[in-house]
Amino acid sequence: MEILQLKYFCSAAESENFSATAAQYCVPPSDISQSIKRLERELDTKLFDRSANRVHLSDKGREFYLKISRVLQLLDTAVQDITTAGSGGQLRILVGSIRRITMQAIERFRMEYPQVDIVAQHTLTSPGEDFDLIVTTENMDSKDFDRTLLLREELCLAVRRDSPIASSFPPDAEALEGQAFVSMSAGSPLYTLTRDVCARMGFTPHIAIQSDDPFYIRKCVEMGLGAAIVPSVSWRGQFSSDTLLLPLKGEERPTYLYRRKNKPLSGSTEDFIRLLTEECAKEMENKQ
Repeated sequence: MEILQLKYFCSAAESENFSATAAQYCVPPSDISQSIKRLERELDTKLFDRSANRVHLSDKGREFYLKISRVLQLLDTAVQDITTAGSGGQLRILVGSIRRITMQAIERFRMEYPQVDIVAQHTLTSPGEDFDLIVTTENMDSKDFDRTLLLREELCLAVRRDSPIASSFPPDAEALEGQAFVSMSAGSPLYTLTRDVCARMGFTPHIAIQSDDPFYIRKCVEMGLGAAIVPSVSWRGQFSSDTLLLPLKGEERPTYLYRRKNKPLSGSTEDFIRLLTEECAKEMENKQ
């Protein structure tokens, strides 16, 4: 049983297409077929059900794939840890929320691991993208991911200091219903959060301004163009003195860290998780 043979098998198991695996490894399809047949003889088990020009994983093949894929991932991680210890590597993070805090962790991480490159994205650019870590407020499929709570923060209404709402807080739903809101673009966690909070208060918000950049959300509030519902900890210190943050009683936002269950983490990635967790804990301490 050889490592390349197992890699052929895992690729074929994922695509259920020997030709696709052959193209991936730049070898003839017959090489893939023969390699898997040798593996089946060695295991004395049929890993694929074959019919006409199609192949499908058998039940035993699926069981074998789940275990072998983890072994290969552990091997890749071990090799990466050894080969990149002094030369490089890459950490891919999808940062859907707590951007400021995550960047603080990245700054500390770069001091400890200057040889590791960081790819930090705020949105998916293609459905198949793979990340080492995902920071988000959204609930993701627990079958594929391990989830850790990073932060739970109160929500606030951000308004210009001279706004009529600021002087009569907490306002009733009728006053807020006539208020213009600013938020991130439709589909973003903050946009969804704004709509959900207002729905619990009994109205649909008029989101008059949307932007992909949190900086412009804050500027719009400071200019009196609308109010915004924002998390109190991760957005703390980001507004000017012209803005008030008024607590919304009973409203909170949790932020989670996700990692794939079947993807072992490198030592440097484990260290980044430690740094990010420490940064979140510090932010909560400073809130007290």
